[in-house]
Amino acid sequence: GKALFSSCAISMLSSYFAINATHVFDRVCPMEEPYSVLHVRSGDITGGHYDEKGFYKPRHVQIAMSPSLTSYYIAVVKDIVARNQKNGNGAPKIFVLCLNMNNPTCEYFEKVAGLFQHEVQFEFRVGANLIDDLHIFLCAREVAVSAGTFKYALLMSQHLQKVYDFSWTQMSKEQCASESQQTTKYWIADEGEADHFKKTNRWWANTAYQRHTMDAYYKMTSCEEQGFQ
Repeated sequence: GKALFSSCAISMLSSYFAINATHVFDRVCPMEEPYSVLHVRSGDITGGHYDEKGFYKPRHVQIAMSPSLTSYYIAVVKDIVARNQKNGNGAPKIFVLCLNMNNPTCEYFEKVAGLFQHEVQFEFRVGANLIDDLHIFLCAREVAVSAGTFKYALLMSQHLQKVYDFSWTQMSKEQCASESQQTTKYWIADEGEADHFKKTNRWWANTAYQRHTMDAYYKMTSCEEQGFQ
């Protein structure tokens, strides 16, 4: 988090990239149309292909960098929709940002992007211009982050109100309390399933079975749902 970067460095970067209360990259943010973002990591850690015999062949990946599971993003969407309905607002707008279609989570959201328009308005973006995606990312009110360093760009955001993140282990009340009020952690609710998921995917090789477990259904819970925040 901010401990990795001095406030001076963040201020200098924000000034250099023209990021302030109304603009990002010197382009205005849609202040009257707040939205959320799901950042789904794809590309380098999820690349591969099926051979002529139907076997999945992964490309070289970063072994310590696993993608976040689909069920985590679904749980975030459910909470955003529920909060909007509770506050009497219309269907929230949610951008889904993917570099390419290598990640099964991106495939899932591509399929549902046009559904449930009364509950949520998805805007699915794949392979879009990086600067355009960063503008959307840094203007967002709420962001579900993925593995990797991309999320540290949020340190420059002056619009962010809430961050969603995935935890590999179940969070205690004390651990949740140690998080900033801006951050909500999600984890797999069942301890046995969570343990199996961690053992299977903590060292990422992008195998067909790992990709299956990443896209499988898990009941999720969060610090907020547990009443820890």
